[in-house]
Amino acid sequence: YYYTVFMTSTVLFAFINSRGYADISKQIKNISLELDKITDFEGERERYEIGFNGYREVFNHYVPFYQKNNSIISTLLFIMSRYDDYSIKSFNGEKNLMKAQFLAKNLIFKEEKWDELNKFCTSTYIYPHDVTTLLVVTCMLDVLQRNYLKIKILFDTNH
Repeated sequence: YYYTVFMTSTVLFAFINSRGYADISKQIKNISLELDKITDFEGERERYEIGFNGYREVFNHYVPFYQKNNSIISTLLFIMSRYDDYSIKSFNGEKNLMKAQFLAKNLIFKEEKWDELNKFCTSTYIYPHDVTTLLVVTCMLDVLQRNYLKIKILFDTNH
């Protein structure tokens, strides 16, 4: 679960060090670059590339999509359709990754057919671990954006 811990803790530490919501991305990038100096990311460096650009895709695409559509499942499918999930790619192959992305893209707004993607993933033992983690990060950033000052006050250690 190193990936999940890395992704979520970078958001929290970036938030603590930030001077505003817009600064979180820069802080994530800085933290990721510092960690890059001291770890090999368990030999899966490409999996962590998203951190080196400050989770740009999450800030620019995933959070706005979630806020506009207010649907966890649609957001998960949106992320899955756009993001090359390293866990799927490495355990199930690029062909299965592309099929999962294709299905996700075509089913984002078709709630009645979401089971189709679930059946495909279950039958081929596909577990979108990285995409699920990005969904968690997306939801965290949504909460931080909507409540930045309230939460920042709770983390203020000057008192």
